[in-house]
Amino acid sequence: MFGPRLSPSLVLLAACVVSACGPPAAPPPPEARLPATDPALPDADLARRTLDLELAREVLTSADVSVRRAAAKRLEARPDLPENAVRVLGLALRDADRWVRESAARALGGQGAAAATEVERLIAALTDDDPYVRWRVAEALGRVGPGAGAARETLTRHADDPDEVEVVRAASVKALERIGGAGAPK
Repeated sequence: MFGPRLSPSLVLLAACVVSACGPPAAPPPPEARLPATDPALPDADLARRTLDLELAREVLTSADVSVRRAAAKRLEARPDLPENAVRVLGLALRDADRWVRESAARALGGQGAAAATEVERLIAALTDDDPYVRWRVAEALGRVGPGAGAARETLTRHADDPDEVEVVRAASVKALERIGGAGAPK
């Protein structure tokens, strides 16, 4: 097999997410289906959300790094991603490719408070070896806002670390300001 080697736990997580994102095994019961003319879910929105899930699936499952990079990059500019796509981006923070990890962090930051479900994964990604990834992760945590309160301690360590890259330190300070609460810079 060619391409990056994925850890068995990441493959298992990918399988779980793909099964969660994929089509249902059986059609939903009639009472669960939305009529095609439901004004609450216009066709354009349904098509966009379907594309978002397809892109998310590509980020996590493609063996081709260029496909994963392109899909992650396209998700950066898409607001209001479905919950499953946000979860996939959280998993992509552990991708072998730094560009995929950086794009995943940027895309999560673009979700704002909706990315609060991925705060623990973002906190873990602050230990990434690549300073650009750490920078984007710190920015993403700031954009999550108060929902990223669990990141205060880790962000404070990065903000106060004289050995940390300046852009990561600055992003950590800004994130702490946006998150607010105890420990935030004044």
